[in-house]
Amino acid sequence: MHVFGEIYAKLTNFLLNGFQSNDGQDGVIAGNWNMEGSKIVFLTQIFPEISGHARGIIQLYSTEDNSIRTILDEEKVPDLIRFRNPSISPDGSTVLFSAKSGTTYAIYQVNSDGSHLERVTPETYSFDITTPVWSPDGKFFVSYAQDQNSQEILGTPTLFTSDGEIITQLGFEGSARAWIY
Repeated sequence: MHVFGEIYAKLTNFLLNGFQSNDGQDGVIAGNWNMEGSKIVFLTQIFPEISGHARGIIQLYSTEDNSIRTILDEEKVPDLIRFRNPSISPDGSTVLFSAKSGTTYAIYQVNSDGSHLERVTPETYSFDITTPVWSPDGKFFVSYAQDQNSQEILGTPTLFTSDGEIITQLGFEGSARAWIY
């Protein structure tokens, strides 16, 4: 088997079976690969014993040294809750993810070494923005934008600059789906 195939098989097994609590709630939610296939970002969720939302931990798996490193732990960022949908940039240097600050979800960015956490989408946006996916060149991302009162499940696919400014909203027939590699 090709070396990449072996690594892929190990990682797939880990993501699907490697971390799950006895009650079946805690676990890993798969993220995505960088373009060269040397890193994958994923979200580990740990549910409290009593009640409440899961604690999100954004982690990075490296195929180069077979290591897993924590990038960002929700427990250490008091102003953000409900980390979701990490997406690593094509060059592997930064991670976009959605998190809740106040009453809305927004897009945040952190370097893949865990440094330089910043909000990407402006605080003036009064709607939820979730599920970021980088463009192959890393200059744009697509996310779902949704009014909090909407009954839609996902919201509207929306194209943003890497600085979080809206370019346009896309129909489901838009070309953004081709970016998912």
